[in-house]
Amino acid sequence: MNDSSVYDPTKDGEVISQTAEGNTTRQLSDLLQSQVFPRLLCLLQDADPVPLFALKLLSAIVERNPPLFARHMRKQDPLLLPLIADNYQVGHPRLNRHTINILKSVI
Repeated sequence: MNDSSVYDPTKDGEVISQTAEGNTTRQLSDLLQSQVFPRLLCLLQDADPVPLFALKLLSAIVERNPPLFARHMRKQDPLLLPLIADNYQVGHPRLNRHTINILKSVI
């Protein structure tokens, strides 16, 4: 999930959507949008340590492909950003670099 080439539909400036790599990119994007993103709100509200792992996963996705997460935020889940922003408090146990990374990318 942390390899930027997974999210890149181009290689050396050429679109690779018709290749195996392009199919993998499309399948990963579909999987994130249909299975992972709809469950983020639940994962972030779960008992510790699940929210910390969800923040780390989301941070990796946002860092590698910000438009993918931004599309989801606009269309699907308006409650997600306020929940993440609630973690942005001094002394909050979930205030870490992943929370800051996510908030920086969407603000």
